[in-house]
Amino acid sequence: MLLAEDRLARGAFLGKLFSLFENYGNQGDRGFTIILNGKFGSGKSTLLDFLEEKNSTENKFSVIRYNAWNDNLFENPLIPILREVSKLEGKEGKIKKGAINILKKLPKIFFSTLANAHGVDFTEMLSNENIFSEYDEYKASLDEFRKVLEDYCAKKKVLFLVDELDRCLPEYQIKVLETLYHLFEIPNLIVVIALDRDQLECSIKNKFGDNQNTLGYLSKFINYQVDLPNDSDSDWLYSLLDFNCEYCQEVKQTITNMILTLNYSIREAQNIINEINLVCNETQNNGKQSTYYYWYPLLIAFVLLCKQESGAIYKTYFSSCQKESYPTNKISMKESGYYKFLCDIKGTKLEQVIESLKNDYFGKSCLFHVINCFANLRTIDEQDLANYIGFELNEVQEILKEVRYAFPERINSIIKKVKAIGF
Repeated sequence: MLLAEDRLARGAFLGKLFSLFENYGNQGDRGFTIILNGKFGSGKSTLLDFLEEKNSTENKFSVIRYNAWNDNLFENPLIPILREVSKLEGKEGKIKKGAINILKKLPKIFFSTLANAHGVDFTEMLSNENIFSEYDEYKASLDEFRKVLEDYCAKKKVLFLVDELDRCLPEYQIKVLETLYHLFEIPNLIVVIALDRDQLECSIKNKFGDNQNTLGYLSKFINYQVDLPNDSDSDWLYSLLDFNCEYCQEVKQTITNMILTLNYSIREAQNIINEINLVCNETQNNGKQSTYYYWYPLLIAFVLLCKQESGAIYKTYFSSCQKESYPTNKISMKESGYYKFLCDIKGTKLEQVIESLKNDYFGKSCLFHVINCFANLRTIDEQDLANYIGFELNEVQEILKEVRYAFPERINSIIKKVKAIGF
């Protein structure tokens, strides 16, 4: 995705990041490391793409991109990190030569360790009389490399972008942090790590135990944290919904509110909306897009959200068509299939979705159609409906006159449509 196609308007956020990069990174002869914190699917990788695109236009920094997950080929991340740094176009190729020299000077036992995920061959280590001199040469090559890199960064700041770290195994995540710290403590070199901090803290506790002070441990590596903006923005979600129906603005806003209630990431929200749009974009014989009754997209969204949130609930109520035999005599709300559904979703996010429909008049009106997915709406005591939804009795009676389709015809048509995209 290009920055010009970004519907979340992250240009201002990127501007603040660039201002941060320009003003920090050379304090006290130290580098600068920041976390771009966001949940899985929140658009962290896309944001790094935008950083690269913006810099390609403004050319303020030298940028390196390191994908920790794709380059997770060695037990130790030093080699792939050095490979990425060597791409900087230093004078006479000194940076690349320095990176290669570090690897040449690695004590031979280190290569055994890199290749062996289960431990170190201590017999070989103890038999190597040159181990200390080899290590001294290795340390000297590191110091020489850092000096070359420091000279480069003095002329132009470097951004080292780290992506997909939170997809790696806990032990590898920690090795990457420690390698970056020892290699890149250099003025004007800014390390930008896109990850989920909560997940990283779990990895640290997985490695060192629950009593580990994660805040203190991370403070060794991290100077600053920036939380990604709330990307499940109402206007953005609304703009993605693409169908025609009665009361289209109100329907799209109601669906948006339902999705916001679930606090989905960008990726999760996009997947649901793509499915809603797919079902609700049938074409007529004349090639024109269909225009639906207002309840149709809403119920499609409701069933898809049930499918996303709970496989058990979806299987129970929506995996097969409902039976056509249902009571025609008056029943109380507690005797209805809808009441059983409410009991099954008690304490879950789906209960919050149902409650979100009670926030405005249009949402309450839509709730009648949701109830009609589980029971013959006209057989439920009208006063019970009024008490549950929060309408006056006369309002309930007026809405019931407008309900065009009875249970189970309506929900069965919805089930067939949703099952058709279940690949």
